[in-house]
This record gives sequence, C-alpha cells and structure tokens, in this order.
Amino acid sequence: MRGPVSRRADRASASPTLAISSQAKALAGRFNDVISLAAGEPDTPTPRHIVEAGVDALHQGATRYLPVAGLPALRRAIADQSGELRGWRPDATGEVLVTCGAKHALFHCFQVLLEPGDKVLLSDPAWVSYGPQIRLADGEPVVVPSTVADGFYPSVEALEAAFDDRCRALVINSPNNPTGLMARPDQVEAITRWAARRKVWLISDEIYSRISFSDAPQALSPVQVKGADIERILVVDGVSKAYAMTGWRVGWVMGPKSVVSAASRMQSHQTSSATSVSQYAALAALDGPQNCVDELVALLEKRRDLVMAAADRLEQVDVLRPQGAFYAFLDLRAALRTGEDDNAFCRELLDREHLALVPGSAFGAPGHARLSMAASEADLTEGFERLARFLAARS
Repeated sequence: MRGPVSRRADRASASPTLAISSQAKALAGRFNDVISLAAGEPDTPTPRHIVEAGVDALHQGATRYLPVAGLPALRRAIADQSGELRGWRPDATGEVLVTCGAKHALFHCFQVLLEPGDKVLLSDPAWVSYGPQIRLADGEPVVVPSTVADGFYPSVEALEAAFDDRCRALVINSPNNPTGLMARPDQVEAITRWAARRKVWLISDEIYSRISFSDAPQALSPVQVKGADIERILVVDGVSKAYAMTGWRVGWVMGPKSVVSAASRMQSHQTSSATSVSQYAALAALDGPQNCVDELVALLEKRRDLVMAAADRLEQVDVLRPQGAFYAFLDLRAALRTGEDDNAFCRELLDREHLALVPGSAFGAPGHARLSMAASEADLTEGFERLARFLAARS
C-alpha cells in the first residue's frame, strides 16, 4: 500500500547541521551552560547600515512583489561586485537570478541541469545539502576521493577516474565547508580546465569567498581561469556569510542566460522572488561601505588563531588550520573507542559537557567533527577546555 509521502520526499533527509543546532538549543532550555559550536552563521549582528536600509524600505512601502529575477538595482550591484572581485561581470538583465539564499540557488542549479541518473561529482568531505539536493533532482552524487595534503580538493587524476558519460556536473566550494581550507590557484585552474575538456558543468559555490585569512592561498574563481568554458560555469554567492545576513535569505546564481532563465521560470512557481525588504537590505550591503566585511574577517582570523593555540594542547585530536570561512575540522579517529563513531562521540560530548559539534559523518567524513568559530572567544576557550576534559575522562 502506498504511504502518505512520495518517494521523493522520503529521499529528503533533514539537514544534520540544523538538527544538531536544534538539539543544542533544546538542551539550552534546560541548562544555562550549553555551548554550541555547531552553527554555520556569524554570531555578529547584521551591520547597522544594512538593517536601517531594510527598515527604511519597509517605511517606504517596499512590501510588494518584485520581479522574479530580483530587484534590478540589486542585480546590477551583484554583477558589478562580481566584476570587481572576479574580473567577470555577468549581464545583470539575463545572467543573474536573486534567490532565497545560496542554498536555494544551488537547488535551482541541480533542478535545471539534471535528468534522472545524471551524476554530480563532489569533493570529499562536502557540505551536507549537496547530496540531498542532487537526489531531489533525480541525480546521483558521486564523491571523488582526495587527500588532506591537497586540502581535500580532488586531483585531475581522481576526477578522471570518477568520470563516465553520465557525469553532468562538478561542484567545488572554496573556502570549504566543513574543512575551512581553500583551493590553491593551480588546483582551481586544473579542475576548471578538466571540466571544460570533459564538457562538464562546473558549479562554484563561493558563499565564503569573501572570508579568507591573511595566510590563505590567493582566491581564484573558475571564471578567472584561462581556458575556462564560461558557458558551462555557474557561480553561486550571497550575502549570508560575509555580511552576517543569514536570516535575511538572499543569495544568487550567475551564469549562462539559458540556465539562469530556466531557473527563474522555476522560481516563478516556487517563491516568486526573494523577499522584497531583504533585497533592499542586500543592495545596501553591496553598495555600502565594505569595512564591515574586513572587520568580520579580522575577527574570525583572531578566533582561528585562538582555536589553533587551544588545539595544540589537545591530545588524540588533530585540528586542520583553517584558511577561510569560519570552521575548524577535527580529526577524532585516535580518540574514538572501539566500535564508536563520530556521531556517538558528539552525542556523548553534548550530553556530558553540554558542548555541541557537528559530526563529520554529516559531511561524508566519518571520524571527524566540524567546529564553528562563529562564537565568542570566551565560548571558544571554554569549549576547548570542556573538550580536553572530556577526552581526559575517556582515556
């Protein structure tokens, strides 16, 4: 007998990162000492001038539908910013679609590009929602092996080994969630040229591109690579991370008009446009002073240094040195008991020490955990003290 929900809905697992954050919030309702280092969002407030722009828009009556593709002034600002950051300015009238966050933009990419059975190549580890979104588009996510020495970005040899005639697209994400590592320019160049040669769509998730630290490799987008097939590249970005605007839900996809137009048609039957007030606030973010981004990056780099100093004092756990975004990736394998996995480790850590981390299995990396540096220095310091105490009690 047919069940109450479709097979498609059954394939949609809940986001593990949101689930662990919800568990931490529920525990915080019972205890006042819970520290969550699980959230994938800045802990700083949205800059004041951006908030004021949203409030002003409300007072001026900006509460009605906007064009599906987005506020024209915002699309121009997005195109202009891309020209400044990447040296590539898409046509604001046909090659930019404003969406309800970068997650929504990625969802569009897979829905528009994939037919049943198409494969999408992913790095290992990878953000939690790529796989479910690909499956919801009737595609097949394929994890491409990589090494820590390469920053977990796939080599051309590994891509070639994973390739077959069903491979439709490849996703890269730099700086990376969950590792906090960035692809070197030579890696971006090699991956981009391989995609062009194999006629594979390249989806570049650049939501963290503004958040790179002073010792990171030079940031490079595939659209900047000589020999790139620009007609098969989609760039996804947004205001959520760099401008501390996660709840405003504004992102975008840039790329060939044929794909962007198709995504816009789909969006017309989903959300219509992104929220009008949020789009006016996003316009203020892009057109306004950018020192707020510089200040956020400086703050996160300071916290990164604190995290690495604390990590050096840990036993049994190795921590990769983040180069961007706001995550640190912990290797727990030496600390796991026989038969224990990272999910059980993180559950026990939350129960005993009231410290929340995201299990690495959520990203396809069993035996690891993701720690968010988007927390106060006091919480980061206390969090590492609790982790050290937890490890000592288990040894």
